[in-house]
Amino acid sequence: MSVTVHSVIVNPDALIPRADQIQESEMEMLTPWVFEHFDVADRDCPHIWPRERGAFKDFFWYLSSYYTELNDFSEKGIACAKNEYETITLPKRNWTVPGRADYAHLMGLQGTMLRILMETIHLETIHLEKSRKGGHQLYFPMTKFKQAYVIGGDKYYSRPDGTATFGPPEKRVPILSFAGWYEGQTWKEFLTEILSIMLGQVARNVNVCYEDQEVFIIGFYERCIYIARGFFTKDLISRVHLKGCSEDETIELLLTRGYNLSLREEWMEAVGVLANLLRYLLSGNAKVGALQAHLPKAANFTAG
Repeated sequence: MSVTVHSVIVNPDALIPRADQIQESEMEMLTPWVFEHFDVADRDCPHIWPRERGAFKDFFWYLSSYYTELNDFSEKGIACAKNEYETITLPKRNWTVPGRADYAHLMGLQGTMLRILMETIHLETIHLEKSRKGGHQLYFPMTKFKQAYVIGGDKYYSRPDGTATFGPPEKRVPILSFAGWYEGQTWKEFLTEILSIMLGQVARNVNVCYEDQEVFIIGFYERCIYIARGFFTKDLISRVHLKGCSEDETIELLLTRGYNLSLREEWMEAVGVLANLLRYLLSGNAKVGALQAHLPKAANFTAG
């Protein structure tokens, strides 16, 4: 199945509605030991990290390994495609795309890093959320799983490199997905990977609440992380499920620029955005089926 994807690089405020400003005390909790002393987290920083300051240490261990394993990458990064249209063909199984299997370990490493990063941000801030409005627990499974979705009566499968899930143990549904990147991946292949993961998450969530759906993905692109958002109306979901995409169908994907988390300035900006994303998801305002079905809406979110 082919579809045109319009990818746009935007400011995070255009991607995620803003809540109350993140407080200084919250940012202190999200500042790892290394950035209290250095502007750059080099590959040796985990070796001198004090044992009593464990938050984010594991993330930087893995980040150091990841940078070591990178063989080649462009200096342009994700911002090189600020406003692009690409016609892509969705694979029946996203993990069988040619060339991808050779980098399964590298993509798994990225998924592990993103899981550790987001789980740590969640755990470092959740007690504040609980004091505000009861708080809600997310779960970050270590195992991968495939998600099925249907286009024009044909079944497709996608497998993210990690997820954050919500709900009771027997009915947990992914509300945030992680995506890896592999060396040599073209922009078209990158967009194909993102959209296939998004559609898998949409399918899981419309089974819980059949409404318009938005999907957020956090991923790596070369050395940097980004956030992507897709929005799918329930009319589009129903029509594509039954009839497939029309020839003039265009799906818009919004992406942030890339953030290099080994640099203090970019870390501080990125974790503020990621913390706000978690707060938005758990506010009840996010158009994500599993959350819409169980969470009351908060009133303190405004669009960018």
